[in-house]
Amino acid sequence: DLVLKYGSSLLTDKVNNRTGEISRIVGDAYFAQQEYEKSITYLERYLEETPSISRPDIYHLGVAYYNTKQYDKASETFSQIATIEDELSQSAYGYLGDCYLKLNDKNSARMAFEAASRMAFDKALQEEALYNFAKLTYETAYSPFNEITGIEAEAIYSVAG
Repeated sequence: DLVLKYGSSLLTDKVNNRTGEISRIVGDAYFAQQEYEKSITYLERYLEETPSISRPDIYHLGVAYYNTKQYDKASETFSQIATIEDELSQSAYGYLGDCYLKLNDKNSARMAFEAASRMAFDKALQEEALYNFAKLTYETAYSPFNEITGIEAEAIYSVAG
């Protein structure tokens, strides 16, 4: 609350040369209060003014876009951080899969869920991603009989087993 009370006034100070960092702090404060629209305003400003942004900050922006139903922007943002195998990437892939579903891109959603299902940092997310991957594999299978291919079956069994 104090950050929100004083942070905005610091951003109007013309001699302040730390507007990028203050924007991040205010954006994170709004994010913590689940005021995603306001959070986006400040996090985007931070993005514009700061040359090197951490993956967690980009993740917060992606979650804010997702929660405001800006799925195109959210998917672009999550794609930027799903680059290494860690808990943040697994979560980003889960969100990415859901964004693609909402954008009616089932093939991309299937691939995102597959990536999330291959990581074991969050077991509940891994299980949900595996379920969505299997379901979408069935729905989007390329064989004329909607059969799962050998590679896709191997991926499902390797994560489930």
